[in-house]
Amino acid sequence: MPNLTVDSVRQAFVAVVGSGKAEQIRESILIRESTYCGRHFKLAGYSLVWFMEENQVKLYTPAKDVAYSGPVSTFVMGDQQTRRAA
Repeated sequence: MPNLTVDSVRQAFVAVVGSGKAEQIRESILIRESTYCGRHFKLAGYSLVWFMEENQVKLYTPAKDVAYSGPVSTFVMGDQQTRRAA
């Protein structure tokens, strides 16, 4: 499995959304039962939740539909067709 960093997930999210810049992302750390469990990103009405332990992400459109749900490695390393939000 590739070494996935917060920066790589953030850059993939910006590429998928296709509008805005990484500096415009709103980002939160997810905590469950006092334990770090992931990150939540928002940009241009889109939302991405990265579940660290499960190595999964869910991408939501501005209409709150799930545009992608699957391995974070596929989201980051996959082609634009695989992870297209539009």
